[in-house]
Amino acid sequence: MGITRMIYMVTMVFSLIVLILSSSTMGYDHFQFTQQYQPAACNSNPTPCKDPPEKLFTVHGLWPSNSNGPDPVNCKPKTKVPQAQQPIDASLKPQLEIIWPNVFNRADNESFWNKQWDKHGTCGSPTIKDKNHYFQTVIKMYITQKQNVS
Repeated sequence: MGITRMIYMVTMVFSLIVLILSSSTMGYDHFQFTQQYQPAACNSNPTPCKDPPEKLFTVHGLWPSNSNGPDPVNCKPKTKVPQAQQPIDASLKPQLEIIWPNVFNRADNESFWNKQWDKHGTCGSPTIKDKNHYFQTVIKMYITQKQNVS
């Protein structure tokens, strides 16, 4: 076996090991960005909607996911500042009110968003850096990945 081939094989094995270790420490291999058509969401849920639903697609969620195996939920963030105590940046709220409303009679929007962060956003590390980065990512995904359908 030539030296070039041996270097190639060692490099490939090393790359595979790094890939396996990094995916296992992250706990996910991709993100799901989902949207819902408000009238359909209201019609398919036993919980009544707050108001008559608007005829548009809004954010349903952003979740770290796995192609094979269970999706991570309710993870413990590895930051010094407790994320649950970090308020959502006030500049993000007007956009979130439009693109990610809580259409059901469960909680106000901010409580709903915090619940989404606790359940899904906390599992997005290291890609998602903190709570506000999670919501900034949702806004960016909504703007860049879809044109509103009505």
